[in-house]
Amino acid sequence: MDSKPVHLDKKDRLILFELQKGSRRSLGEISREVKISTQALHYRIERLVKNGAIASFITLVDFARLGFVSHEVWLQLASEKKAERAAFLEELISHKNVWIVAECSGKYDLLAGILAKNIVQFYSILHGINRKFPGLVKVCHISIPSQSISYQKAYLGGKEGKRGEFSISGEPQQAGADAIELKLLSLLSSDARTPVIELAKKAGTTPATVRSKMKRLEKDRIIAGYSAFISHRNIGYENFEILASLRGMDEKKELELEEYCRSSPYSTFLIKCIGKWGIDVGFDATDSQHAQKILADFRDRFGNMIDEYDAVPIASWRKFTYYPF
Repeated sequence: MDSKPVHLDKKDRLILFELQKGSRRSLGEISREVKISTQALHYRIERLVKNGAIASFITLVDFARLGFVSHEVWLQLASEKKAERAAFLEELISHKNVWIVAECSGKYDLLAGILAKNIVQFYSILHGINRKFPGLVKVCHISIPSQSISYQKAYLGGKEGKRGEFSISGEPQQAGADAIELKLLSLLSSDARTPVIELAKKAGTTPATVRSKMKRLEKDRIIAGYSAFISHRNIGYENFEILASLRGMDEKKELELEEYCRSSPYSTFLIKCIGKWGIDVGFDATDSQHAQKILADFRDRFGNMIDEYDAVPIASWRKFTYYPF
């Protein structure tokens, strides 16, 4: 899975930064921001995809507006048999309700994010997977996010790189989407840069209808934007998550935590949870020493409200799509 990190020059980093801001923008618009020709930009994007720096172009779908709740499932496996573990991993990746899968090191082996409309459906999905592999799961810790905020990789844009953020929160809604809109969400989740003509062909409709449907989905914030999912390993970074159970979290401390994550150029997301963990904070680091420095700073700032914590290195992201259906 892992490959040698690719060399990124300043233009490559700016391209990645701009694609995270909006991967569906025209080459002309992005080229003006990066200050290179559209031909050079096209070549560089193709190269960044080929060498694995860009894992995929993703559509930021607010699945809560479609009635779904995410459930984080942290798993420790009992078996060391490679074939059995590989089959279990493939089961997670291929399941239509699983939107994220990550291989981890440390306390946990795997992270899976499961979308379900209620606890009964979630129970059925999780136990359906486990029944296929009896005795394989040794530890299963579940957290249900009440709010998830993801941050653009600001370190790619340098000091002047102002990043955006994407939040999923609030009660699940039934915003409503017809069959064509759901098909478009599925297609765009696989590749956010898919041209309108190709979307129309695959959805069995006209380009005009595609444009109208996408405009409606964007207006209602079912689609909050289009981005690029960047492989941390392939650009030479380490990725880890701080899982912590909390005590004494008042509104002031919550705002302080949010601002800390928002202002750190290396933070990737903040998730407020119910369950085993109260928060899940993601960071990228240049190396192990940098990761330890981030962790130490986090403990110094928020140690008075942390009961228990785990720092979980993410070895690789195997699936990441906001609408996996």
